[in-house]
Amino acid sequence: MLPQIIAVTEFRDIFGIALTNMIGGADPAAELKQATVQFKPILEKTENS
Repeated sequence: MLPQIIAVTEFRDIFGIALTNMIGGADPAAELKQATVQFKPILEKTENS
């Protein structure tokens, strides 16, 4: 089951930066890993609310 993302703005901003960096030539795996690490605490906080 996929998580329900309540913090849509934060998700868009964090993963949008990662996508922009990938378009610019950054390593996709590294960018997505970093974005996931940054977003995980936000997702956990909203899941516990």
